[in-house]
Amino acid sequence: MSTSQSQDSDLELLSGVPFFAGFSQDQLKLVAATAERRSLPEKLLLFDEGQLLHSAYVIISGTLRGERKVAGTDKVLKREIGAGVVLGERALILDVRAPESVRVEERARVLQIRKLMFRKVLQEHPGMARILHARFTRHLMEMALGFNAVGERLRANLP
Repeated sequence: MSTSQSQDSDLELLSGVPFFAGFSQDQLKLVAATAERRSLPEKLLLFDEGQLLHSAYVIISGTLRGERKVAGTDKVLKREIGAGVVLGERALILDVRAPESVRVEERARVLQIRKLMFRKVLQEHPGMARILHARFTRHLMEMALGFNAVGERLRANLP
């Protein structure tokens, strides 16, 4: 695949990621320019549950397996992760820990977006930061309204 085809493919991939919704093609090009295409061999541990994340990963192809321990039990929740899934997108702007361990099951290709590079893009292009800020503000407001509704239902059921 030529560099131009690869860039076009990366743009198409990123344009389908909800985290980047509202970004213009030029803004997506900036993100794509900082991203790194990686091939991941089978059995590679991409990250471990509880590990501080420094990147987001957009799965291009292959199969990964997520595993999360259920607190206070011996249970382990497992899920299959395939093409189109984004892992760790909040890590691009927040300090977050991995909610699960992720291992490559079947050779995979990913687009890795490093937090440090993404933050540099946001600093140089504040319009992108405003889009994300507005989205997170809206999301927090929706969550708060949802909590208020739950609180009202609980109060209504109190003796």
